[in-house]
Amino acid sequence: MGKASAATKLPSDDEPVRQHLLRLIAEHRKRRYEPLHLAIHFVHPKHKKDVCLFEVLGGFGDGRIDPKRSIFEVEFSSNPNFPMPDERDLRLFLTSPEELREAARARWASLKQLRDAIQTEQADVLYSDRVGNDLLRLLR
Repeated sequence: MGKASAATKLPSDDEPVRQHLLRLIAEHRKRRYEPLHLAIHFVHPKHKKDVCLFEVLGGFGDGRIDPKRSIFEVEFSSNPNFPMPDERDLRLFLTSPEELREAARARWASLKQLRDAIQTEQADVLYSDRVGNDLLRLLR
């Protein structure tokens, strides 16, 4: 199994959010039919108050490439069943290894904010296995 990488960091005042995300990622790692390969917490310029988490899951979307050339995004509001620190919303960006390879190769606009966050150290790799490490190289 892989472990978190300290390649890039978010501000330290985000530590409660980071701990919350680590618990969520631990749950996602239990999924056998869509194994988690990579999880990155990042600052999105259009959604600065939200908690943004990019995940690469094996088998997500059956590995199909979105014809609209866009990474799947879903937003969850804080609620009693899934409370977020400071009542912030959670934005998940989900893709498969196959789609991420194509998105990186073709330089999809939907990856720009993540790539920029990685470049400016506004991202934190919270989990990466062997596949995730290979995919992370495509984002740098």
